[in-house]
Amino acid sequence: MFSYLFKKICFLLASFFILASLTFILMKMIPGDPFSAEQSLNAEAHRALLKHHGLNLSYLQQYKNYISELFKGHLGTSLVYQNYTVNQLIRESFPTSAYLGLQALLFAITLSLILGLVCAFRPNSWSDHLIQIGMALGISVPSFILATILQYFFSIKWHLLPLARWETFSHTILPTITLAALPTAFMTRLIRNNLMQILQMEYVKTAKAKGLHPFTILWKHALRNALLPVLSYLGPLTSVLLIGSFIVENIFSIPGLGQWYVKSVANRDYSLIMGLTLFYSFILMTLNFIVDIACGLLDPRIRIMPVEV
Repeated sequence: MFSYLFKKICFLLASFFILASLTFILMKMIPGDPFSAEQSLNAEAHRALLKHHGLNLSYLQQYKNYISELFKGHLGTSLVYQNYTVNQLIRESFPTSAYLGLQALLFAITLSLILGLVCAFRPNSWSDHLIQIGMALGISVPSFILATILQYFFSIKWHLLPLARWETFSHTILPTITLAALPTAFMTRLIRNNLMQILQMEYVKTAKAKGLHPFTILWKHALRNALLPVLSYLGPLTSVLLIGSFIVENIFSIPGLGQWYVKSVANRDYSLIMGLTLFYSFILMTLNFIVDIACGLLDPRIRIMPVEV
């Protein structure tokens, strides 16, 4: 297990370094600079801004400075929002996105587990067909359309929940449902299909023949193996939900991290784009690392497989 853990840590660090380098290169390939769109700037002021932010240096020197600051934990300073560092914007906005994402994640896991168990133990029943129809809609309907539908019925027509903003718990219900719809549908299908296959395997039939209680068979034998693919899916899913959906946060006027990503792209704020990209990638890689370790603990066969990046 120690060797498996060491290899995973090495690949994690190497992957993050490669990603940071690729992000820098891709941003420098974009024509122009963050201040080229400012019509009111004269040539002298334009050069002064480039020098102030170190953009007049050679690409190699900029890369060295960028990596050096990155190792110190500094993600840069915003080129548009003066006196704001990327670290500061993340500290102020990430808790909101994280709260909403964790709430959506818990809701999705709980609901998908319940629905998956119902479908697996009552296959081809009316409840199974009804749930599968709902899951198909959850996968196929885009989040911005679902958000609009929820706002129309629950806020405008029935006046049950707030339309938007971020103030009380009731303001979080509609965005939580919107964010959780797709992962709930996907995980429900995974749990249903995996459980139906596992319940037909010989070791489960042997456990039934021994007279074990159905709950014991489910908890100790079937569910553990059925949840392995779901656990692998939780890594990227959690990172997406923690960072926040850009579309959902904009529709519901949520002051999360997603709004800054949209603004950084619109304003060509290179430092903010690179910083948020690396922050998102760091969370994604870290969560995937945790999921890999958890899968290795649940299934020892995974530890002897070749480690992939």
